[in-house]
Amino acid sequence: MKPGGIVRFTATLFTATLFTATLFTATLFTATHFTSTHFAAVHFMAAYSAAVFAAAYSEGVERSKKYHAAAFWA
Repeated sequence: MKPGGIVRFTATLFTATLFTATLFTATLFTATHFTSTHFAAVHFMAAYSAAVFAAAYSEGVERSKKYHAAAFWA
C-alpha cells in the first residue's frame, strides 16, 4: 500500500465498525421494546454488519491490487 494507505484503510474500517456498532445498539435497544421484531432486527443487523465489513475489506483488497500492479510495472 502507499504510505498512508493502511492508515486510511484502518480509519475507514474503524469508522464503519463504530457506525455499525452504534446502529446495532440503537436497533437492539428499540427492538427489545417490541419483542415481536427483536428476532428480525438482530438478524438484519448481523447481515448489515457483515455487508459493511465485506465492503470495507473488498475496498482495501482492490486498493492493494492496484498499488501492487502499479509498483510491479513501474
